[in-house]
Formats: sequence, structure tokens, C-alpha cells
Amino acid sequence: FIPGHENVGGLGGLNSGTVASSYAYGDVSGGDSAGGLVGHNGEEGLIEYGYAMGHVTGNESTGGLAGSNAGAAINCYCTGSTTGGGLAGENSGGIFSSFWDVEISGVTASAGGIGATTAEMRMASTFFGWGCDPAWTIDEGNDYPRLLWENAPGQLIEGCSFWQGDGTKSDPYLIHTAAELSAISEVPFAWDKHFRLASDIDLSASGPYNAIGLSALPFTGTFDGDGHMISNLSLSRPATNRVGLFGTMADPNAAIRDLGLIDPNVVARSSTGALLGYLQDGTVTNCFVTGGHVSGSVSAGGLVGYLSRGTVSDCTVVGGSVRGDSSAGGLVQYCGSGTISDCHATCDVVGGRAVGGLIAESRGDIINCSATGSVVRGTETAGGLIGHVFRGTVSGCHSSNQGQLDDVESDSL
Repeated sequence: FIPGHENVGGLGGLNSGTVASSYAYGDVSGGDSAGGLVGHNGEEGLIEYGYAMGHVTGNESTGGLAGSNAGAAINCYCTGSTTGGGLAGENSGGIFSSFWDVEISGVTASAGGIGATTAEMRMASTFFGWGCDPAWTIDEGNDYPRLLWENAPGQLIEGCSFWQGDGTKSDPYLIHTAAELSAISEVPFAWDKHFRLASDIDLSASGPYNAIGLSALPFTGTFDGDGHMISNLSLSRPATNRVGLFGTMADPNAAIRDLGLIDPNVVARSSTGALLGYLQDGTVTNCFVTGGHVSGSVSAGGLVGYLSRGTVSDCTVVGGSVRGDSSAGGLVQYCGSGTISDCHATCDVVGGRAVGGLIAESRGDIINCSATGSVVRGTETAGGLIGHVFRGTVSGCHSSNQGQLDDVESDSL
């Protein structure tokens, strides 16, 4: 029995690292953020291949596995009764292929995860995809999944085949349908693989879509659009950071290229972009957005939200609108030590502190770029091309946007 006040878990109270191949049996009693395995899983926290079987009681943000989750939980389950959510009490991150026992827990609702009966929780078919890595065994019909290192009776959970190809650079996974595209967002084990779009895809009739790549587990592979388009992407995550078709990309060799988005609608908190929320490192090349709306309650960019390092080149945003209550850019909200070259934006951009027709704020190198034909509105710093240049270089660029500051004099660039 593990008592506590806030951030109380059967294994760990507060996680900002990685909890992997672990379990907890103990009962947990806490205040806010009480969980059977982890009390609070932070934005940089990753829980993968874990389970909890204890009874969990608490106040706000109480769950059978995690009380509150802002990071990622992957291939996890829980079975104990709880006074909160079946798997999680609060979730602003990503919970993937994770389950709770609705019969034993007595709970049918959760902030994330999938509810299953006791019988289903003892069937290997329920955990399809868990066999992509040899981490679990199951005694079919008799017991819940157990971690491989426990050496429990049963057979290895096997089987993983979502796409044509093998995910290598020479034989990338081919994506033909909305279901195959959505599957990438649901199976983080594949976020270091290579993909190629084999046809245009319309997401308007598909179910909920999750961003590919999180802070705790970013996308580090490649996605080749091969000149195809994805239309009607819809993401509404008003309390979540780093949201777009891709959430976070972070590797010098990671790349998104030759891809178009038609009429996307993306709503998030900060680092919001139609294509990519947060570019920590990597390249975005020859991509475009046409129409749609991107909105961040803090910050937003029409194509990419936040560019920390890496390169965005030969990209455009045409039509539609971008809104960031604090900061907004027609193409990119913030450019850190990266490079933006040969890019163009023409869309309506509205924000608060810093607003730019192409980029809201820049410390990087902006080369041969332009912004035309839209109205840029801000309350402190608005620029037809860039709202605020801190340092770095701007060369070979031009703008015919109208930069407008509400109630103060404009100082557009």
C-alpha cells in the first residue's frame, strides 16, 4: 500500500524519463495525480511495456496506470479497481495500444486507452501489434500478458504487419489508405522507419487521428509524399503542445518531403503547425499547405510551428488562415538556429505579441523567401515578412503583405 498526497504511483510518482518493461502490484492512495504505475507522466516522460494491478484511489487526475499523462504511454495495461479513469485520469499526451480491464476495475471511462473485458485481456489477439518487439508473453485464456523477462508460463506475443514494405530506406512502408496513414500515428514503434505515400488520401471520413511523434518519442524516420496530397486533416488538441500531421521530429537524418496538405484544420496550444508542430532537427522539403486553418492558443505556424534546428526549404502556404494568441507566422511561427530557404506564404495571419506573414520570430537564416497578398495583424510586433528578427540573417527576401499593429505604429520588416 503506497499512500501520498500528489504525484503518487505504484512504481514512480513523477516521471520525466523512461519507464520500460516494468510493473507494479501495490495499492495506491493519493490526492491529485495518483496512478497504479506512475502518478504523473511528464511531457518528456515515456512509459512503454508496463502494467499495474493495484487498487488506486485519489482525487483529481486518478487512473489505473497513470494519474495524469502529458508524455507517452505505449503497449501498457492495468487491471486494478480505481476511483478515477480506467487507464488515465487526465491525458494531454499520447496513449497508444494500451488497455484496461473494465470488469475488474469497475470503470468504463478513461482519459485514454481502450477498455476490454477480462476475457479479452487474456487473449493474444487483443494485443495485436505488441509482438513487433519481443517484449511480452501470454498464457492464452488463463492470464494477462506478462513481460518477457518474468519467464511466466505462456507463449510469445507475435505478429506485426500493417503496411506493404519493410520500413527500410530501400523498401519503405507504402501508405495507400487513410487507415494505413492513421496506423502510423497509433504505432510509435515505427516512428524511426521510412514511409512513402502511394496515393492521395482523404481523412474526412476517418476516425480520430493522433500526431506522429511526441516530445518523449519523436519521429526520427522519413516520410516521402511522392507528390501526393493529404486532405481534410482534422486535429483538435487545445490543451496539447506540438501538434500537426507530425507532432515532433528530431533527428538530423529525419525528413518530410514532397507532400501537400489540402484544407487542414489544426487546433492546439503551442508549437502548432499543419504539417509539423515541432522541428527539433531534420529537414522539411518541397511541402505545401493550401487552405484550411491553423490555430494555437499560444503559438502557431501555417506549415511548421516551432523550428529549433534543421531546415525548411521549397515550401509554401497558400490561402487559409493562421492564428496564435501570442505568436503566429504564415509559414513558421519560430525559427531558432535553423534555416528557411526558398519558401513563400500568402495567408491571413492574426496574433498577439509577434506576427509575421512568413515567420513570427527568427534567430536563424532566412534566404530567398517571400510573403504576399495577405493581411498580418498583431498587437506588439507585426511584419509583412517577419515579425521580430532577434539575430541571424535575412537575405534575398521580399514582402508585399500589409503589416498592421492594433492601436500602435507598425514596424514591419
